[in-house]
Amino acid sequence: MQKTSKVKKVILSAIALAALSASALLAPSVHVFAQQSAADITGTWQGTLQPPQGNGLRIVIKISKADGGGLKALLYSIDQGAESIPATVTLQGPTVKMTIPNIGGTYEGKLDSDAVNLTGTFTQGAPLPLNLKHVADATAWDISNPPPSNEPRKGAPPTAAIVFGVGSPNITAERSGTSIGIVAGGTVYLFDAGAGVERRMMEAAPKLAALQVQRFGPVFITHLDMDHILGLAVLSFYHQIDRTSNLRGGGGDFTIYGPGPAKGRLGIRNIMDHLEAAFMVKPGPDSWGKGIRMEELNIRPTAIHATEIAPGVIYKDANMTVTAFEVAHKTPIAYGFRVQTSDRVIVISGDTSPVDAVIEACNGCDLLFHEMFGVDFGPEGPKGDAQGHTSAVELGEIARRARPKHLVIYHDVNYRQPAALEAIRKAFSGEVTFARDLDIF
Repeated sequence: MQKTSKVKKVILSAIALAALSASALLAPSVHVFAQQSAADITGTWQGTLQPPQGNGLRIVIKISKADGGGLKALLYSIDQGAESIPATVTLQGPTVKMTIPNIGGTYEGKLDSDAVNLTGTFTQGAPLPLNLKHVADATAWDISNPPPSNEPRKGAPPTAAIVFGVGSPNITAERSGTSIGIVAGGTVYLFDAGAGVERRMMEAAPKLAALQVQRFGPVFITHLDMDHILGLAVLSFYHQIDRTSNLRGGGGDFTIYGPGPAKGRLGIRNIMDHLEAAFMVKPGPDSWGKGIRMEELNIRPTAIHATEIAPGVIYKDANMTVTAFEVAHKTPIAYGFRVQTSDRVIVISGDTSPVDAVIEACNGCDLLFHEMFGVDFGPEGPKGDAQGHTSAVELGEIARRARPKHLVIYHDVNYRQPAALEAIRKAFSGEVTFARDLDIF
Protein backbone atom coordinates (compact mmCIF):
# COMPACT_ATOMS: atom_id res chain seq x y z
CA MET A 1 0.00 0.00 0.00
CA GLN A 2 1.39 3.42 -0.90
CA LYS A 3 0.94 7.14 -0.63
CA THR A 4 -2.71 7.72 -1.28
CA SER A 5 -3.87 4.61 0.52
CA LYS A 6 -7.12 4.99 2.40
CA VAL A 7 -9.25 2.68 4.46
CA LYS A 8 -12.90 2.96 3.60
CA LYS A 9 -16.02 1.32 4.84
CA VAL A 10 -17.72 0.08 1.70
CA ILE A 11 -21.43 0.61 1.97
CA LEU A 12 -22.74 -0.57 -1.38
CA SER A 13 -19.78 -2.74 -2.72
CA ALA A 14 -21.27 -5.46 -4.89
CA ILE A 15 -23.76 -6.57 -2.19
CA ALA A 16 -26.93 -8.35 -3.26
CA LEU A 17 -29.56 -6.04 -1.87
CA ALA A 18 -33.21 -6.83 -1.28
CA ALA A 19 -35.84 -4.59 -2.84
CA LEU A 20 -36.03 -1.22 -1.22
CA SER A 21 -39.25 0.03 0.32
CA ALA A 22 -40.24 2.65 2.82
CA SER A 23 -43.11 4.87 3.80
CA ALA A 24 -42.55 8.46 2.72
CA LEU A 25 -42.86 11.66 4.66
CA LEU A 26 -45.08 14.47 3.40
CA ALA A 27 -43.62 17.96 3.48
CA PRO A 28 -46.69 20.21 3.10
CA SER A 29 -44.73 23.42 3.49
CA VAL A 30 -43.03 22.89 0.11
CA HIS A 31 -46.10 23.21 -2.09
CA VAL A 32 -44.20 23.08 -5.38
CA PHE A 33 -43.91 19.28 -5.02
CA ALA A 34 -47.56 18.63 -4.33
CA GLN A 35 -48.34 17.42 -7.85
CA GLN A 36 -45.01 15.79 -8.71
CA SER A 37 -45.22 12.43 -10.48
CA ALA A 38 -42.80 9.53 -10.58
CA ALA A 39 -41.64 10.58 -14.05
CA ASP A 40 -40.05 13.72 -12.59
CA ILE A 41 -37.17 11.76 -11.06
CA THR A 42 -36.67 9.02 -13.63
CA GLY A 43 -33.28 8.93 -15.27
CA THR A 44 -29.71 8.84 -13.99
CA TRP A 45 -28.61 10.17 -10.61
CA GLN A 46 -25.04 10.15 -9.38
CA GLY A 47 -23.06 11.28 -6.38
CA THR A 48 -20.26 10.36 -4.02
CA LEU A 49 -20.80 8.47 -0.78
CA GLN A 50 -18.35 10.01 1.67
CA PRO A 51 -17.12 7.90 4.61
CA PRO A 52 -15.69 9.59 7.73
CA GLN A 53 -12.20 9.11 6.36
CA GLY A 54 -10.70 8.11 3.03
CA ASN A 55 -11.82 8.67 -0.51
CA GLY A 56 -15.47 8.70 -1.50
CA LEU A 57 -17.29 5.98 -3.45
CA ARG A 58 -19.00 6.99 -6.68
CA ILE A 59 -22.63 5.87 -6.75
CA VAL A 60 -24.94 5.87 -9.77
CA ILE A 61 -28.69 5.26 -9.46
CA LYS A 62 -30.81 4.75 -12.58
CA ILE A 63 -34.49 5.28 -11.77
CA SER A 64 -37.30 4.13 -14.05
CA LYS A 65 -41.00 3.33 -13.87
CA ALA A 66 -41.92 -0.05 -12.50
CA ASP A 67 -44.52 -2.30 -14.04
CA GLY A 68 -47.85 -1.64 -12.39
CA GLY A 69 -46.86 1.81 -11.19
CA GLY A 70 -44.33 3.11 -8.75
CA LEU A 71 -40.59 3.34 -9.30
CA LYS A 72 -37.71 0.96 -9.63
CA ALA A 73 -33.99 1.54 -9.81
CA LEU A 74 -30.60 0.00 -10.44
CA LEU A 75 -27.76 1.15 -8.20
CA TYR A 76 -24.09 0.92 -9.11
CA SER A 77 -20.97 1.37 -6.99
CA ILE A 78 -18.53 2.26 -9.74
CA ASP A 79 -15.37 1.98 -7.68
CA GLN A 80 -16.31 -1.54 -6.62
CA GLY A 81 -16.99 -3.14 -9.99
CA ALA A 82 -20.29 -1.53 -11.01
CA GLU A 83 -22.40 -4.59 -10.23
CA SER A 84 -26.05 -3.61 -10.63
CA ILE A 85 -28.18 -3.58 -7.46
CA PRO A 86 -31.96 -3.67 -8.01
CA ALA A 87 -34.07 -1.35 -5.90
CA THR A 88 -37.46 0.29 -5.59
CA VAL A 89 -37.93 3.93 -4.71
CA THR A 90 -40.67 5.78 -2.85
CA LEU A 91 -41.31 9.48 -3.55
CA GLN A 92 -43.76 11.67 -1.68
CA GLY A 93 -43.50 15.42 -1.88
CA PRO A 94 -39.83 16.38 -2.04
CA THR A 95 -38.72 13.37 0.02
CA VAL A 96 -37.17 10.23 -1.44
CA LYS A 97 -36.81 7.36 1.03
CA MET A 98 -35.25 3.96 0.63
CA THR A 99 -34.83 1.08 3.04
CA ILE A 100 -32.31 -1.72 2.59
CA PRO A 101 -33.35 -4.46 5.04
CA ASN A 102 -30.73 -6.96 3.88
CA ILE A 103 -27.91 -4.83 5.30
CA GLY A 104 -29.92 -2.72 7.74
CA GLY A 105 -29.41 0.40 5.66
CA THR A 106 -31.63 3.35 4.80
CA TYR A 107 -31.45 6.36 2.51
CA GLU A 108 -33.44 9.57 2.75
CA GLY A 109 -33.01 12.63 0.57
CA LYS A 110 -34.84 15.82 -0.30
CA LEU A 111 -35.21 17.13 -3.84
CA ASP A 112 -34.68 20.76 -4.76
CA SER A 113 -37.46 22.65 -6.53
CA ASP A 114 -36.09 21.78 -9.99
CA ALA A 115 -35.77 18.03 -9.17
CA VAL A 116 -32.11 18.25 -10.19
CA ASN A 117 -30.35 17.81 -6.85
CA LEU A 118 -31.12 15.30 -4.10
CA THR A 119 -29.54 16.10 -0.75
CA GLY A 120 -29.60 13.12 1.56
CA THR A 121 -28.06 10.67 3.96
CA PHE A 122 -27.26 6.98 3.69
CA THR A 123 -27.31 5.21 7.05
CA GLN A 124 -25.82 1.83 7.92
CA GLY A 125 -24.86 2.08 11.54
CA ALA A 126 -23.50 5.60 11.13
CA PRO A 127 -25.05 8.19 8.78
CA LEU A 128 -23.01 9.12 5.70
CA PRO A 129 -23.79 12.00 3.33
CA LEU A 130 -24.87 11.01 -0.17
CA ASN A 131 -25.96 13.89 -2.38
CA LEU A 132 -27.13 13.00 -5.88
CA LYS A 133 -27.47 15.01 -9.07
CA HIS A 134 -29.83 14.30 -11.97
CA VAL A 135 -27.62 14.05 -15.07
CA ALA A 136 -28.02 13.29 -18.75
CA ASP A 137 -26.84 9.89 -19.89
CA ALA A 138 -24.22 11.53 -22.09
CA THR A 139 -22.54 13.12 -19.07
CA ALA A 140 -23.10 10.29 -16.57
CA TRP A 141 -20.16 8.37 -15.12
CA ASP A 142 -19.28 5.32 -17.17
CA ILE A 143 -20.67 2.03 -15.89
CA SER A 144 -19.27 -1.30 -17.00
CA ASN A 145 -21.73 -4.01 -17.96
CA PRO A 146 -20.83 -7.19 -16.03
CA PRO A 147 -22.44 -10.50 -16.98
CA PRO A 148 -25.50 -11.52 -14.96
CA SER A 149 -24.71 -12.73 -11.46
CA ASN A 150 -23.87 -16.43 -11.10
CA GLU A 151 -24.17 -17.21 -14.79
CA PRO A 152 -21.14 -19.20 -16.01
CA ARG A 153 -18.76 -17.34 -18.28
CA LYS A 154 -18.17 -18.98 -21.62
CA GLY A 155 -15.15 -21.26 -21.49
CA ALA A 156 -14.57 -20.71 -17.76
CA PRO A 157 -13.40 -23.77 -15.78
CA PRO A 158 -15.62 -25.09 -12.98
CA THR A 159 -15.50 -23.50 -9.54
CA ALA A 160 -12.58 -24.81 -7.49
CA ALA A 161 -11.47 -24.47 -3.88
CA ILE A 162 -7.76 -24.40 -3.08
CA VAL A 163 -6.33 -24.63 0.42
CA PHE A 164 -3.67 -21.97 0.96
CA GLY A 165 -3.36 -22.84 4.64
CA VAL A 166 -4.81 -25.72 6.66
CA GLY A 167 -4.11 -23.47 9.60
CA SER A 168 -4.66 -23.39 13.31
CA PRO A 169 -2.41 -21.57 15.73
CA ASN A 170 -0.03 -24.53 15.41
CA ILE A 171 1.49 -23.75 12.02
CA THR A 172 4.42 -25.72 10.59
CA ALA A 173 6.44 -25.69 7.39
CA GLU A 174 3.72 -27.89 5.88
CA ARG A 175 0.75 -26.03 7.38
CA SER A 176 0.40 -22.30 6.74
CA GLY A 177 -2.09 -20.12 8.57
CA THR A 178 -5.77 -20.56 7.83
CA SER A 179 -6.83 -19.56 4.32
CA ILE A 180 -9.09 -21.06 1.67
CA GLY A 181 -9.24 -19.74 -1.87
CA ILE A 182 -12.27 -20.15 -4.09
CA VAL A 183 -11.69 -19.71 -7.80
CA ALA A 184 -14.57 -18.71 -10.06
CA GLY A 185 -14.68 -16.79 -13.33
CA GLY A 186 -10.92 -16.21 -13.42
CA THR A 187 -10.87 -14.62 -9.95
CA VAL A 188 -9.49 -16.01 -6.71
CA TYR A 189 -11.41 -15.02 -3.58
CA LEU A 190 -9.82 -15.56 -0.16
CA PHE A 191 -11.59 -16.75 2.96
CA ASP A 192 -9.39 -15.90 5.93
CA ALA A 193 -5.78 -14.80 5.61
CA GLY A 194 -3.52 -16.55 8.08
CA ALA A 195 0.25 -16.35 8.34
CA GLY A 196 2.10 -17.28 5.16
CA VAL A 197 -0.87 -17.08 2.81
CA GLU A 198 1.06 -14.99 0.27
CA ARG A 199 3.85 -17.59 0.06
CA ARG A 200 1.36 -20.39 -0.49
CA MET A 201 -0.34 -18.36 -3.22
CA MET A 202 3.01 -17.92 -4.94
CA GLU A 203 3.71 -21.65 -4.67
CA ALA A 204 0.26 -22.31 -6.13
CA ALA A 205 0.88 -20.20 -9.27
CA PRO A 206 0.99 -23.23 -11.65
CA LYS A 207 -2.27 -24.54 -10.20
CA LEU A 208 -3.87 -21.11 -10.38
CA ALA A 209 -2.74 -20.78 -14.00
CA ALA A 210 -4.42 -24.11 -14.80
CA LEU A 211 -7.60 -22.65 -13.28
CA GLN A 212 -7.18 -19.55 -15.49
CA VAL A 213 -6.87 -17.17 -12.54
CA GLN A 214 -6.35 -13.60 -13.71
CA ARG A 215 -7.60 -11.46 -10.83
CA PHE A 216 -7.41 -11.17 -7.06
CA GLY A 217 -10.86 -10.72 -5.53
CA PRO A 218 -12.05 -9.66 -2.09
CA VAL A 219 -10.95 -11.24 1.19
CA PHE A 220 -13.59 -12.49 3.63
CA ILE A 221 -12.65 -12.90 7.31
CA THR A 222 -14.60 -15.31 9.53
CA HIS A 223 -13.37 -13.82 12.81
CA LEU A 224 -10.52 -11.71 14.11
CA ASP A 225 -8.29 -14.19 15.91
CA MET A 226 -4.67 -13.68 14.87
CA ASP A 227 -4.32 -17.01 13.05
CA HIS A 228 -6.99 -15.88 10.58
CA ILE A 229 -5.74 -12.33 9.86
CA LEU A 230 -1.94 -12.17 10.18
CA GLY A 231 -1.60 -12.36 6.41
CA LEU A 232 -3.59 -9.17 5.84
CA ALA A 233 -0.53 -7.00 6.46
CA VAL A 234 1.27 -8.63 3.52
CA LEU A 235 -1.76 -8.97 1.24
CA SER A 236 -2.49 -5.26 1.58
CA PHE A 237 0.50 -4.81 -0.72
CA TYR A 238 0.69 -8.15 -2.56
CA HIS A 239 -2.77 -8.47 -4.11
CA GLN A 240 -2.24 -8.40 -7.84
CA ILE A 241 -2.27 -11.43 -10.15
CA ASP A 242 0.05 -11.27 -13.16
CA ARG A 243 -0.23 -13.02 -16.52
CA THR A 244 1.35 -16.19 -15.12
CA SER A 245 -1.23 -16.29 -12.27
CA ASN A 246 1.48 -15.33 -9.81
CA LEU A 247 0.86 -13.05 -6.84
CA ARG A 248 2.54 -9.67 -7.19
CA GLY A 249 2.67 -6.37 -5.37
CA GLY A 250 1.66 -2.92 -6.39
CA GLY A 251 -1.38 -0.73 -6.29
CA GLY A 252 -5.07 -1.21 -6.93
CA ASP A 253 -8.02 -1.80 -4.65
CA PHE A 254 -7.82 -4.25 -1.75
CA THR A 255 -11.25 -5.16 -0.40
CA ILE A 256 -11.90 -6.95 2.90
CA TYR A 257 -15.12 -8.03 4.59
CA GLY A 258 -15.10 -9.01 8.24
CA PRO A 259 -16.58 -8.56 11.72
CA GLY A 260 -16.99 -5.19 13.34
CA PRO A 261 -15.88 -4.20 16.86
CA ALA A 262 -17.46 -5.85 19.89
CA LYS A 263 -16.83 -6.02 23.65
CA GLY A 264 -13.67 -3.96 23.52
CA ARG A 265 -12.17 -5.77 20.55
CA LEU A 266 -11.22 -4.02 17.34
CA GLY A 267 -13.24 -4.53 14.18
CA ILE A 268 -11.83 -5.23 10.73
CA ARG A 269 -11.93 -1.56 9.85
CA ASN A 270 -9.96 -0.62 12.98
CA ILE A 271 -7.39 -3.28 12.19
CA MET A 272 -6.87 -2.04 8.66
CA ASP A 273 -6.60 1.52 9.97
CA HIS A 274 -3.72 0.41 12.20
CA LEU A 275 -2.03 -1.46 9.36
CA GLU A 276 -2.24 1.66 7.24
CA ALA A 277 -0.74 3.77 10.01
CA ALA A 278 2.09 1.28 10.54
CA PHE A 279 3.09 0.48 6.98
CA MET A 280 1.71 3.03 4.54
CA VAL A 281 3.87 5.91 3.37
CA LYS A 282 2.04 9.22 3.59
CA PRO A 283 2.42 11.74 0.76
CA GLY A 284 4.75 14.64 1.30
CA PRO A 285 8.44 15.49 1.12
CA ASP A 286 8.98 14.75 4.81
CA SER A 287 8.07 11.07 4.32
CA TRP A 288 11.40 10.21 2.70
CA GLY A 289 15.08 10.20 3.48
CA LYS A 290 17.27 13.20 2.86
CA GLY A 291 17.97 13.78 -0.80
CA ILE A 292 15.32 11.37 -2.09
CA ARG A 293 13.38 12.78 -5.04
CA MET A 294 9.88 11.56 -4.33
CA GLU A 295 8.60 12.31 -7.82
CA GLU A 296 11.02 9.77 -9.29
CA LEU A 297 9.87 6.89 -7.11
CA ASN A 298 7.79 4.12 -8.68
CA ILE A 299 4.88 4.30 -6.27
CA ARG A 300 1.57 2.62 -7.07
CA PRO A 301 -1.18 3.81 -4.77
CA THR A 302 -3.50 1.28 -3.15
CA ALA A 303 -6.93 1.87 -1.65
CA ILE A 304 -8.10 -0.45 1.12
CA HIS A 305 -11.85 -0.93 1.45
CA ALA A 306 -12.80 -2.52 4.77
CA THR A 307 -16.44 -3.47 5.28
CA GLU A 308 -17.90 -4.56 8.60
CA ILE A 309 -20.50 -7.25 7.96
CA ALA A 310 -23.69 -8.62 9.47
CA PRO A 311 -25.53 -11.91 8.83
CA GLY A 312 -27.05 -12.16 5.37
CA VAL A 313 -25.81 -11.61 1.83
CA ILE A 314 -22.62 -9.57 2.11
CA TYR A 315 -21.24 -9.77 -1.41
CA LYS A 316 -22.45 -10.53 -4.92
CA ASP A 317 -20.78 -10.24 -8.29
CA ALA A 318 -20.86 -12.00 -11.65
CA ASN A 319 -19.13 -15.09 -10.20
CA MET A 320 -20.53 -15.70 -6.76
CA THR A 321 -22.83 -14.75 -3.92
CA VAL A 322 -21.41 -14.81 -0.39
CA THR A 323 -23.73 -15.13 2.60
CA ALA A 324 -22.51 -14.75 6.18
CA PHE A 325 -24.07 -16.65 9.07
CA GLU A 326 -23.30 -16.49 12.77
CA VAL A 327 -21.35 -19.27 14.47
CA ALA A 328 -20.22 -19.75 18.07
CA HIS A 329 -16.55 -19.26 18.93
CA LYS A 330 -14.57 -17.61 21.72
CA THR A 331 -14.51 -14.27 19.92
CA PRO A 332 -17.55 -12.00 20.45
CA ILE A 333 -18.38 -12.14 16.74
CA ALA A 334 -17.66 -15.07 14.43
CA TYR A 335 -19.10 -16.01 11.05
CA GLY A 336 -19.22 -18.86 8.62
CA PHE A 337 -19.72 -18.31 4.89
CA ARG A 338 -21.92 -19.89 2.25
CA VAL A 339 -20.55 -19.38 -1.26
CA GLN A 340 -22.79 -20.02 -4.24
CA THR A 341 -21.45 -19.98 -7.79
CA SER A 342 -23.01 -21.11 -11.06
CA ASP A 343 -22.03 -24.73 -10.45
CA ARG A 344 -21.29 -25.27 -6.75
CA VAL A 345 -22.27 -24.43 -3.19
CA ILE A 346 -19.35 -24.28 -0.76
CA VAL A 347 -19.73 -23.71 2.97
CA ILE A 348 -16.88 -22.66 5.28
CA SER A 349 -17.53 -23.06 8.99
CA GLY A 350 -14.81 -20.85 10.41
CA ASP A 351 -13.92 -21.58 14.03
CA THR A 352 -17.04 -22.78 15.84
CA SER A 353 -18.64 -25.15 18.24
CA PRO A 354 -21.51 -27.19 16.75
CA VAL A 355 -24.27 -24.87 15.46
CA ASP A 356 -27.37 -25.48 13.36
CA ALA A 357 -26.44 -22.52 11.14
CA VAL A 358 -23.73 -24.62 9.47
CA ILE A 359 -26.20 -27.42 8.80
CA GLU A 360 -28.78 -25.02 7.36
CA ALA A 361 -26.19 -23.27 5.18
CA CYS A 362 -24.92 -26.55 3.74
CA ASN A 363 -28.10 -28.62 3.33
CA GLY A 364 -26.58 -30.94 0.74
CA CYS A 365 -23.83 -28.55 -0.36
CA ASP A 366 -21.02 -29.65 -2.66
CA LEU A 367 -18.21 -28.89 -0.22
CA LEU A 368 -18.27 -28.35 3.52
CA PHE A 369 -15.03 -27.05 5.01
CA HIS A 370 -15.29 -27.59 8.74
CA GLU A 371 -12.85 -27.13 11.59
CA MET A 372 -12.07 -29.86 14.12
CA PHE A 373 -10.46 -29.89 17.57
CA GLY A 374 -9.67 -33.33 18.98
CA VAL A 375 -11.68 -36.53 18.81
CA ASP A 376 -14.17 -36.47 21.70
CA PHE A 377 -14.79 -33.92 24.43
CA GLY A 378 -16.57 -36.49 26.58
CA PRO A 379 -19.68 -36.00 28.74
CA GLU A 380 -18.29 -32.86 30.42
CA GLY A 381 -17.82 -31.04 27.12
CA PRO A 382 -14.86 -29.01 25.87
CA LYS A 383 -12.36 -27.55 28.30
CA GLY A 384 -9.64 -24.92 27.97
CA ASP A 385 -8.65 -24.08 24.41
CA ALA A 386 -11.13 -26.64 23.07
CA GLN A 387 -13.99 -24.31 23.95
CA GLY A 388 -15.59 -22.80 20.88
CA HIS A 389 -14.52 -25.72 18.70
CA THR A 390 -15.98 -28.97 17.34
CA SER A 391 -14.81 -32.50 18.13
CA ALA A 392 -14.68 -35.31 15.58
CA VAL A 393 -17.65 -36.98 17.27
CA GLU A 394 -19.67 -33.77 16.97
CA LEU A 395 -18.50 -33.20 13.40
CA GLY A 396 -19.79 -36.60 12.35
CA GLU A 397 -23.27 -35.66 13.56
CA ILE A 398 -23.08 -32.25 11.88
CA ALA A 399 -22.12 -33.90 8.58
CA ARG A 400 -24.91 -36.45 8.89
CA ARG A 401 -27.46 -33.67 9.19
CA ALA A 402 -25.84 -31.27 6.71
CA ARG A 403 -25.37 -33.97 4.00
CA PRO A 404 -22.39 -32.47 2.15
CA LYS A 405 -21.22 -34.28 -0.96
CA HIS A 406 -17.69 -33.88 0.38
CA LEU A 407 -16.62 -33.03 3.94
CA VAL A 408 -13.19 -31.37 4.07
CA ILE A 409 -11.59 -31.02 7.50
CA TYR A 410 -9.31 -28.02 7.99
CA HIS A 411 -8.02 -26.05 10.98
CA ASP A 412 -7.72 -29.39 12.78
CA VAL A 413 -6.14 -28.99 16.21
CA ASN A 414 -4.90 -31.77 18.49
CA TYR A 415 -6.09 -34.43 16.09
CA ARG A 416 -5.30 -38.07 15.47
CA GLN A 417 -6.52 -38.67 11.96
CA PRO A 418 -7.35 -42.41 12.16
CA ALA A 419 -9.22 -41.99 15.45
CA ALA A 420 -10.96 -38.84 14.24
CA LEU A 421 -12.04 -40.47 10.98
CA GLU A 422 -13.37 -43.48 12.86
CA ALA A 423 -15.42 -41.17 15.12
CA ILE A 424 -16.84 -39.27 12.14
CA ARG A 425 -17.72 -42.50 10.30
CA LYS A 426 -20.01 -43.56 13.12
CA ALA A 427 -22.47 -40.89 11.97
CA PHE A 428 -21.44 -39.92 8.42
CA SER A 429 -20.71 -42.31 5.58
CA GLY A 430 -19.97 -39.73 2.87
CA GLU A 431 -16.64 -38.60 1.44
CA VAL A 432 -14.25 -37.17 4.05
CA THR A 433 -10.82 -35.61 3.47
CA PHE A 434 -8.27 -34.10 5.85
CA ALA A 435 -7.06 -31.08 3.87
CA ARG A 436 -3.42 -30.33 3.20
CA ASP A 437 -1.91 -27.09 2.02
CA LEU A 438 -2.33 -26.61 -1.76
CA ASP A 439 -4.99 -29.30 -2.09
CA ILE A 440 -7.63 -28.48 -4.70
CA PHE A 441 -11.26 -29.60 -4.40
